[in-house]
Formats: sequence, structure tokens, C-alpha cells
Amino acid sequence: MKNLFISRCVGLLVVGCAWINAGLTAASVESPDAVAAADESAQHIVLDPETGRLRIGSVELDPVARRLRFPAQVNMQEGLLEYALVTGGGKLHESLLRTDVDPMDIQIALTLLGLKGRADKTREPSSIQPEGERVRIEVEWREGEGEAAVPVRKRLERMITDQRSGESMSDQHWIFTGSRIVDGALMVRQEGSIVAIYRDSSAMMENPLPEAVDDTLWYARQTEVPVPGTSVSVAISVPQQVKSTISAF
Repeated sequence: MKNLFISRCVGLLVVGCAWINAGLTAASVESPDAVAAADESAQHIVLDPETGRLRIGSVELDPVARRLRFPAQVNMQEGLLEYALVTGGGKLHESLLRTDVDPMDIQIALTLLGLKGRADKTREPSSIQPEGERVRIEVEWREGEGEAAVPVRKRLERMITDQRSGESMSDQHWIFTGSRIVDGALMVRQEGSIVAIYRDSSAMMENPLPEAVDDTLWYARQTEVPVPGTSVSVAISVPQQVKSTISAF
């Protein structure tokens, strides 16, 4: 029975990765570089037959809970923000969190859960909410040491201050738009912008609020953010109504 389960999972993964490649190809006008990048990530997808979870590089994907999780670190505890999460090659001077995870792995995991990026993203910042599916983003870490350490989980918005009110950003869902592909290159890999607070067409996920065009509005909420360098996990949840490409198993 377990072998049948594994066979079905592997078969669905092949279909899912082929679907991802097709999507990237269409978005990049059949760019071989974009397809090669997806193939590269697809080669290190690992299935845990006991839990049914997948590991794509450093990204853990739970298709039942419709959630993925990956490691990151606190980058800023105070100061002006334009990004919630970037890679080490991103704009670290204005990002709350940073990660060493390959953003292609994150995009593939979200695509396997049924999210679809947009190839026609505009470069110009706009107050109009970007089109795409909604995702919930939470940050998890442990406070204290040893056995006394307490697990903490917070919505990403609670860690960001709206300068106008002095309160946290309102609870919301972030918008998965998928990163733009330019000359066959996935721009999030080039620029490192994974979750943008200020509107950024190269980012993978964006702030839905109309105020996202204001780059002076959002600050790290010091009382809600652990010290820089703290190891955290970023958890991204996809709504049940979005049809997953791997839900069949």
C-alpha cells in the first residue's frame, strides 16, 4: 500500500513539475533559461512517505495543511521598511527578514499548491491592488533558552508599524503575483525581493493595500520583533479554495 502511495506521489510530482515548467515557459515566451531554472529546483524535490510532506531544497511543503515553511532570520528590529522578506542579495537595508533559501524553491512550492503568477505585471507602482491569489504569512520562533523556550507565532503584519496610526499593519492576506521573468531570468532570483511592502513588480508576493505605493509609511515594530539574527521560520498558507496540483494524493 505504501509503495502505491509513493508511486502516486512521484507521478503527481512529475506532472506538477511539468506543469510548472509549462507555466514558466508561457510566461517567459518559451525561454530555455526559465525552464532550466525550474528543472534545477525540481531535481531536489524529496518526498517523506511517512508524513506525505515534500522538501524542495530548504522549503518544507505540507500539501494537506496547504502550507509551506522555510528558515529565515530577523534582519531589522527597527527602522523604515520597504520589504518584509528578501534574500541575502536583496535590499537588506530596508527588509524585516532575510533568507538564504532559493526563491525559485518557494515559487515552485506555491505553484504546486495551485497559485498562478502573472506574466503581465507592470513595472510602475500603482495603488490598484495587484491581481493574484491571497496567502497568509506567519513568522515563528522560540523565545527563551533550552527547555524553557516558548514557541511564538505571529502574523507578519503584526511585526510592521503603520506610521500614521502607530499601530500594527491591519491583518490582511498578501498577494502572490509570482516574480516577473525578464530575458529568461526570474527577477526574484536576481533582485532578491520575495515579499514586498512597497509595491515592487519583481517581488513574488506583494502588499495588497493601496498605501503600498508610499515608501515612507511602514516601519519595523520593535516590540513585536525579536533581535536581529534571531532564527525564525516563515510559514505561508494557501486558502482551501485554490485548487492544488498535488491534492489528489
